[in-house]
Amino acid sequence: GIVFECFDRRGELRAICGGGRYDRLMSLYGSQKEVPCVGFGFGDCVIVELLKELKLMPKVLHDTRRQVDFVVAPFNSALFGPACSVAGLLREGGFTVDMLQEPQKKVAKAFSYADRAGAKRIVLVAPSEWENK
Repeated sequence: GIVFECFDRRGELRAICGGGRYDRLMSLYGSQKEVPCVGFGFGDCVIVELLKELKLMPKVLHDTRRQVDFVVAPFNSALFGPACSVAGLLREGGFTVDMLQEPQKKVAKAFSYADRAGAKRIVLVAPSEWENK
């Protein structure tokens, strides 16, 4: 079948993407009948180089920076369930929520994760606070 590749306009970089028609591909994975297929893949490294060259990378990084309203951080594994409850309540309230999957006893690590997640706020679910809810 047909095969294609896409390049930058000047043709200076290797292919940005490529693909083609793969009519018998599904039968390789157990399909009982042939299914017409087309597919393609992007070269993420090539896209990054092209964006850098066009001086668009800072804009892309800014526009795609992940942001959430809250990161919920359980103090230990025993508080994972309560932390899930807090996250659920926040989501019911219409907030976007990320949750730290591995408890961090050092608060600085939880804040670092929240910063990387683009969180506006962090909720620390700790033993004494949970007991006094």
